[in-house]
Amino acid sequence: MKQISRNKPSHKYVLLLFYIFLLLSSTGLIKWQLNNSMEIWFYNDDPQLIAHRKTLDEMGEWEWLVVILESKTNIYDRNFLTELQSLGNRVTKLDNVKKVISIANARNTVDDGKGLEYRVIFNSDQNTDGALDERLRQTLLNSPIYVDSITKKGLENTTVLLVQDANAFDDGGPVRVDLVNGIKAIMNDAQYVGRYSIVGTTALNATLNTYSLRDVYLFNPLVFAICIFFGWWVFGNWRDLAIALSFVSAVVSTTISFVVYSGIELNMATVLLPAFLISLSMASVVHVITHFHQLCEKRPDVSLYAIKAQVVRDLWIPCLGSALTTIAGFLTLSFSGIIPIIQLGTFAAVGILLGLVLNITIVPLLLVYFWNGTVYQHNTASRSLNAYANRSLEKSAPRIVKTIWPTLLIFGFVSAIGMMGLKSLEADSSYLMMFNEGAEIRSAYKHAEDSEFAASTIRVLLEMENGLEDPATFLALDKLQQAISKLSRVIKVVSPVDGLKEIDRAVAKNEQWTEKDYLNYGRETFAQLLFVSELSNNDDMQDLLLLGNKTGQLFIFTRYLANSEIRELVEEIDELIAKHLPAEIKASITGIPVLWANMDRYLISTQVYGILIVSIAILMTLFLTTRSLGLSVVGLAVNLLPVMTIIGVMSWLDIKLDIGTVVIGGIALGLAVDDTIHFLWHYVNQRRKGMDVQQALTTTIQSTGIAIILTSILIAASFSVMMLSHFSPTSNFGLFTSAAILLAMAADLFLLPAILMWVYGKRKDARSTA
Repeated sequence: MKQISRNKPSHKYVLLLFYIFLLLSSTGLIKWQLNNSMEIWFYNDDPQLIAHRKTLDEMGEWEWLVVILESKTNIYDRNFLTELQSLGNRVTKLDNVKKVISIANARNTVDDGKGLEYRVIFNSDQNTDGALDERLRQTLLNSPIYVDSITKKGLENTTVLLVQDANAFDDGGPVRVDLVNGIKAIMNDAQYVGRYSIVGTTALNATLNTYSLRDVYLFNPLVFAICIFFGWWVFGNWRDLAIALSFVSAVVSTTISFVVYSGIELNMATVLLPAFLISLSMASVVHVITHFHQLCEKRPDVSLYAIKAQVVRDLWIPCLGSALTTIAGFLTLSFSGIIPIIQLGTFAAVGILLGLVLNITIVPLLLVYFWNGTVYQHNTASRSLNAYANRSLEKSAPRIVKTIWPTLLIFGFVSAIGMMGLKSLEADSSYLMMFNEGAEIRSAYKHAEDSEFAASTIRVLLEMENGLEDPATFLALDKLQQAISKLSRVIKVVSPVDGLKEIDRAVAKNEQWTEKDYLNYGRETFAQLLFVSELSNNDDMQDLLLLGNKTGQLFIFTRYLANSEIRELVEEIDELIAKHLPAEIKASITGIPVLWANMDRYLISTQVYGILIVSIAILMTLFLTTRSLGLSVVGLAVNLLPVMTIIGVMSWLDIKLDIGTVVIGGIALGLAVDDTIHFLWHYVNQRRKGMDVQQALTTTIQSTGIAIILTSILIAASFSVMMLSHFSPTSNFGLFTSAAILLAMAADLFLLPAILMWVYGKRKDARSTA
């Protein structure tokens, strides 16, 4: 039948402005940048960040990158040593590299009769190709400085290249990626290196940056393709698909442009924003388009303009409620205390709000404009998912409403089993374990662990009121260093005390020298040793102790540790500091691993507060929508069960809360309730028209069930794309959020009607809102 109407000129102008707006808002999409630098994860007033910045300002903005090397022969073979020296020189020339230390350029202090000199131990000029350098081996293995740092006793085929590189703490560009790739290119040219691995904060961050960029180019096109395929399958015509894609594009491009023009760069968390908005926008517009066609089918003699107005009147309240609960779910991410997660939640909320406005204003206009003057006729034989779901729901809705106890028992059993896991839910992050098992970075750290070389570094900034030349200060630091070295997680501790002992050995020229010899030294003796160190050109000592001898640092080298292990280690070091250091020495523990570990402090509270706040928002929204406290409580329970069940299943699978999985509760709950709001809104309207509970539920399933199924499948399919990420927090988020959405869909279609029939089915008062 024909819809006899003409497009009003004012509508055409509105739509023209909309598409101009869409074009202009897309400009920000070409200006986005990726930034996973350390700076973006913390507030400027974070105490740990302040301590870290102070250390960088005082001692230099650099850190250690460890390259583990396996020699094809022996690490003391002169051919290997000569090549290693060349490799080190090439790495030193890379941008942002300050220094490279290896067994081929390791130095010690010697007295050649002309005074002390700090010089390289290995002599590459000797013409003994292929022979083992026994003198070098013995010198290194007798040196407390180099044992366990670049060489190990009993390990003859493995050594490390320590690369002192620029910290790049505030750099969001590809600095770290370029450095790691540059080192790889150099190592690939090596003739005597059989295998190498690169570990350290720089390597982790470079991998993170690479994977984040991969996710950007993988997720967004795939999710958009899913929406196009899904839209065509659902609508079965190009008009509705064009309307939906116009709406989705406007929401996504405007929000991302807002992010870009706000001076915020995309990061590991916010790269998910476009995929979120694409799927959620498509899901929300399905309700409007579906209802528009349902009204056209039921009221063929009414003009499209009247139907447009009716669509807005019918849906603005449930659309508003759905948007508000989804916004609440994203805004709960502000409790994470992690800036990128907060940014993700904030801008997602902005996008959802924009989508709400466009969905109840522009989309109805687009529907009228695209369908005006065309023949509209429902085809019962249509192969679109929309028509198929309509036919199926017409037949199955009465049976769904009557199946009460089996439904309650099945959902009760599944939920009970799942939620039993909640009691063992834990929060812990391991940034290494966040990468997929086959990732190169995982193999590199496994190589480091097998060789027992360090893979992580913690720094301790020392502020010594009396200077290192003070005997009490020196002895206190010496005891502290020895105590820290005995901790089970510590592989090596390096401090200015080591340099001072090395100078003392060289001055004494005594192979039988022991550490007991310095116990009776006075301030003048220590001051003289420090002065001799300066004269010997010991620039390694300068990295550990500043001129004036009152500011220095300890490097604590450890194996790779999960965040919980780092926090435990920091507590142990704090106890040793309190035990061994006098009040005149202030020590601050810092470093990138410590900063990362502190981000876990809010994970459990984020999950709890997120679910609590979204639950309150859901309860209020449902009450305003239904005007019934009983229905609101039922609706909340029906949404909590799937989400809590999925979180419990995560615990059963020993998946801990991390920066990815912590957002599942609030977001999944905020998304799941959207369909419940639409369901209960239609149910209440049918009850107010005089239907009994069974009739109202049957009609509601037939009218809203299609949108519930379509939107749930779309969101689950879109979020499941994130399972393709090589970063496990992202893939776990995609998996479990998709599972929660599908379980929530089943709860809306089966559990909610069963509960309503059980609780209200015997009531005959048709005026009741229940």
